[in-house]
Amino acid sequence: MKLAALAVNCAPVLPPSKVVAMNSVETIQSPNHYEILGADPMATLDELEGLFRKLAEEAESSGDHSNVPQAIEAFTVLRDPEQRQQYDQKLNGASAGQAVDSEVPADEASTDDSSSAPVEALSFEDELNLTPDVLNEHRRELLKMFYEKKRKDLRRSGIAIGGLDTVVPYSYELLEFHLWVLAEKKWVLREESGALSISASGCEAHEQNLLDGLVKPGQ
Repeated sequence: MKLAALAVNCAPVLPPSKVVAMNSVETIQSPNHYEILGADPMATLDELEGLFRKLAEEAESSGDHSNVPQAIEAFTVLRDPEQRQQYDQKLNGASAGQAVDSEVPADEASTDDSSSAPVEALSFEDELNLTPDVLNEHRRELLKMFYEKKRKDLRRSGIAIGGLDTVVPYSYELLEFHLWVLAEKKWVLREESGALSISASGCEAHEQNLLDGLVKPGQ
């Protein structure tokens, strides 16, 4: 059996202690699992598997297997929805910590540029008090992301839920709520792979938002 097929089909099932350890903020280093596979944080399972197979095949043809253990570890975590969710949340926490560490000291910062002040994330308790206008804006932007993915690649338009967690400016709990609303309205559908993609009615809803000036066109 070729290395690529062997690795995909026989990737190790890691014990909980190992998963927790390698998903902790302290152990998430650069390159992270997505960077190792060359994957977008919103990549679907099929896309992750394709990238992993490509890396394994390149290693097999070149004879250089030095990066295979990293690739196997990355794919093992990202292909499991629960492990991926935990990893994404830790990755977001690590990124936030790095951003804070890299900020310019207060005594060196310009007092004239208020835009340089860090934006504090809302706590989950604060999110419970968000107004319907703000919540609707969140969902319009989510729908826009699904719409643009569909327009760019009709046949591979799914977005993994764990990947969305890395790009939205609010908690995973609020993201789940927004996705539930979109699914109940049948504006997004779950694919066989587990990823979500926009429906025809969702496309019409987004285009109406564009006509009403509620969202800006994508780049």
